[in-house]
Amino acid sequence: MQREKTSIIASTIVFIRRISNMMKRNPKKVVHWTRMSRTPPEMKVLHLIISKVRLTPKLALDGSECVRSGARMAYKCSHCSKSFPHRSRFEEHNRVHTGERPFKCPSCPMTFRLKSFLKRHSALHLEERPYPCDICAKTFADKSNLRQRKKTHSDIRPFDCPSCLSSFRLKSHLDRHTMSHTGERPFKCDHCGKDFTLRCNLVKHLRTHTRERPFKCSI
Repeated sequence: MQREKTSIIASTIVFIRRISNMMKRNPKKVVHWTRMSRTPPEMKVLHLIISKVRLTPKLALDGSECVRSGARMAYKCSHCSKSFPHRSRFEEHNRVHTGERPFKCPSCPMTFRLKSFLKRHSALHLEERPYPCDICAKTFADKSNLRQRKKTHSDIRPFDCPSCLSSFRLKSHLDRHTMSHTGERPFKCDHCGKDFTLRCNLVKHLRTHTRERPFKCSI
């Protein structure tokens, strides 16, 4: 009986060492692997150990912090402290700060931060604008642009600036205005370090480094 206990303890120590190394690489896989394993004596001890240990690894990821707490994985932006449950959403958000626009239109020089933006833009080349404004008759490629257009016809300005008396029809306009109070300039040039309040200004500035001249005279 004593030899059996000693054997189980020795086997468990080996398992613990293996689990320790796996935890450093992939903590989620550890939990899945231990649940699927059918090695009864060692696993009973191992399940007990893991159930008593709270996994909270902190990993550096492109300037962010990835924190596992319970079943939730949160990716925290180092620029503005926003958190996201999925890496893909974090990477999409991070492009707001870096100015990265990896999705290029095959029909023109335009580039976009999100694939959905490229898809929306591509409809312009196909002349697919199925959403007309019932006030001015202007047509749009998607419903979100139509909704924003209708707000420009309205006098309702639901977004108030907390620092002054200004109000805005769109939240994006309020966010842009707020930067004039905070001095925030989140769009930074990777070439010279100059920063900008608006992404469009960064894009224009980048052309001074790349010598890109995307607009040609048709005459």
